[in-house]
Amino acid sequence: MDLNKSLNGVLLVDKPKDMTSNAVVQRIKKILKVKKIGHCGTLDPMATGLLILCIGKGTKIAGVLTSLDKEYEAVIQLGEERDTDDATGVKLQSSQKTVTEEEVLKVLDEFTGPLEQVPPIYSAVKVKGKRAYRYAREGKNIDLTSRRIIVYSLELVSFEDNRFALKIQCSKGTYIRSLARDMGRRLGTYGYLTELRRTRIGRFECKDRGCQDNLEELLPDSLMRQVINISEALYFVPSLSIAERATNKVFYGQPLTREDLIVAEQLDKEDSLIFKLSIGQEVIALVDQDLNYINVFHYEHLQSPQ
Repeated sequence: MDLNKSLNGVLLVDKPKDMTSNAVVQRIKKILKVKKIGHCGTLDPMATGLLILCIGKGTKIAGVLTSLDKEYEAVIQLGEERDTDDATGVKLQSSQKTVTEEEVLKVLDEFTGPLEQVPPIYSAVKVKGKRAYRYAREGKNIDLTSRRIIVYSLELVSFEDNRFALKIQCSKGTYIRSLARDMGRRLGTYGYLTELRRTRIGRFECKDRGCQDNLEELLPDSLMRQVINISEALYFVPSLSIAERATNKVFYGQPLTREDLIVAEQLDKEDSLIFKLSIGQEVIALVDQDLNYINVFHYEHLQSPQ
């Protein structure tokens, strides 16, 4: 039963190792007794770190939050290639080549900036309506299309015995496992990911106050106090204030005009594709530059259609 219908927003969770992202969702769902809950960007079971959970009406902004840039800490082992491109996979091939730190630093420069990246075969990418990992588990070979990503920075944290640690800042859709695989090949050997931790999504970080890090000891009251409201979660989206007289136009899905905004000039001042439409501090809709609706949020305490 949905006991928390008024609970809307996002929650930051530090996912532990060897737990699926969906298991985290189900755990929080059970504690909070909410019906609608999901996450913004899967972390593999092997990985740890920041998982953003969207709750209630917050699920409507999951796609927007997923578009934010990410930051990771990763460890890459050279000398082997595995079918999953990480430590959980089966060894496919190996090399005895010893790589130097100078060679690694040169490759990091080559892998910084816009890149075309092929996702791992063991991934959730859809091919003809079917997840790629399902083909892999069936032993079927498929060709995955490369995708444009951006690696903003690669910082070498440590290097020893064909093993190196990186701090990575990148765009959405970047597979760190693919980076490990491709860097290994570029170095004339092989590579796979042995450790991965996501430390940041947008400005949200694991070290933020309220990031839940012990899923076995969480209590409903403490969790509810840590839920970030939708307006704050959309900190990067410019806000437009709407006149109260136009509230029902939003709730009925009727077209909006610039006259419905308190300060219409805000539309012209911001270089943004989307805006959050607010009454006071309450976000009631997301709209595009032409005031077309992207999402509408209905709040019981605001005037809404009967």
